[in-house]
Amino acid sequence: MFNRILFIAGALVILGTFLGCETQKTSLPDGVVARLNGQDITVEEFRMFCGGMIPDNPDGKKNKLSGMIDRRLASEVARKEGMLNDPEVVSEVLKERNSRLAEMMRAKVDDETKLDESEVPEPEIEAGTVVELYQIINKDMDMVEKARAEVLSGKKFEEVAFQYSTGISAKGGGFLGEVFLPGSVYPFGVKAIINKLAPGEVSPVVKEDMGYAIFMVKSKKETAEVLEQMREKLREEALKAKKEKALADLLARLLKENKVEYNEKFFAGKDPFGWVVRVNGQELTVNPESLESTDPFHQPHQAVGEKQLRYTANRVVSEILLGQEAMKRNLHITPEFLMDSRLAEEDVLAGTYIRRKFWSDKPPTEEELKGFYEKHRSEFTRPARVKLSRILVFTPGEADRLLAELKGGADFASLAAKYSKDKSAEVGGDVGFVYEGNTLEPIGSVVFKMKPGDISGALKTKYGFEIVKVTESRPGGIVPMEEMMDKLTRKVILDGRTTRVSAFYKKLRDAADLQVNSELMKDLKD
Repeated sequence: MFNRILFIAGALVILGTFLGCETQKTSLPDGVVARLNGQDITVEEFRMFCGGMIPDNPDGKKNKLSGMIDRRLASEVARKEGMLNDPEVVSEVLKERNSRLAEMMRAKVDDETKLDESEVPEPEIEAGTVVELYQIINKDMDMVEKARAEVLSGKKFEEVAFQYSTGISAKGGGFLGEVFLPGSVYPFGVKAIINKLAPGEVSPVVKEDMGYAIFMVKSKKETAEVLEQMREKLREEALKAKKEKALADLLARLLKENKVEYNEKFFAGKDPFGWVVRVNGQELTVNPESLESTDPFHQPHQAVGEKQLRYTANRVVSEILLGQEAMKRNLHITPEFLMDSRLAEEDVLAGTYIRRKFWSDKPPTEEELKGFYEKHRSEFTRPARVKLSRILVFTPGEADRLLAELKGGADFASLAAKYSKDKSAEVGGDVGFVYEGNTLEPIGSVVFKMKPGDISGALKTKYGFEIVKVTESRPGGIVPMEEMMDKLTRKVILDGRTTRVSAFYKKLRDAADLQVNSELMKDLKD
């Protein structure tokens, strides 16, 4: 949830303080990770805050607990200031609680849905062997013989495939996937050769319809093992489908038993801020703030079609109906929900308080922007970059032939479109800009010494042989302030928010009575 993001900065700031707390001896009971202003934070509550999974590493646990402490302190302030009487906050709390109830209802449907083995379809597969298969294929037998010799000498099969193979598998290092030999398209003699290969063994050169080939088997499985794997996958798919149907059946029944009305004017665009749906007389409306905002970090609302609007409305209705059904089944009085409900309330209270108190941003002045820019100049640098086009082929002979044509005046884009094995062939070999220090070698060592219009020789990479052309060059260095005013403005605003929020948290922590069960935190894990 977005509100939890608000506590990351504070959690990082508190880390040093938290480490200090951990050195103190505490007398907290087992099952209590911390006590804050007289209130216990239990292991179960902490685990729920962590999304059901407590981090294994010490720093991760400390950061999570620090974030939880910050959130609780901020929510206490919000509660004391009467924020729970604010209709917007109350509505948001109810929405969060209902969302959690709906999720619990979905989980209950899942738990109640059982699968009988008779509902699992039997895999359709013959007796035989499944192999994880690699191939190098080329019309030139000498090339394949050379490739086999290089593999036998110790080179990785994938690297040799990039260099010599011309098949569709070449871009994947010769990988063909898991192949069921009895059902494969290979001739009987080729199947027999593959079947005799031990994992890691390379076949002799064999004649294929598309040329000459060698094969390598990475792993082998007999049908019995494969059958059980397929059964388990089919079992998982059948159970998932049954759970989805059970949920769909429940929602269909709830829609039939409850009164749901849709505002057709809203979906037609004639009443954009009116009610959207009524569920048992309760109107659900669109908050105008969700469509328009002065927050510079807010993503502008984009018009969506009626289909998307109805989908969203249906999702909201489903959440409400599932939440109501959960209450009928008394899930709202379970210890799990009561604990989760408290966390949801803290989340909304603290998040709303922080947003209202510390996100009232004024546009930064020119002096503030200049000062921030000068202080953080190193953050506004970019490396040198060049715009490239490339031709990728798999053999040195192909590369030499294309280089000769280029030297004779052939058009680079035309050759790339016709011969390159890279997807960029669709756009004449254009791959866009690449940055110094972040470019595949040996290309990176070459292209930044070239000028626009220069064409390289054949460069051997893990993909094959590449010929590259520099079409544009831009130097690196500090980006001028006027070129990044939007980014700079956002950084200044975010920096101001972080500073204000961190100071607020520090003030709360300084006044708080905090004990941490350091021994329990040390050993705590899922």
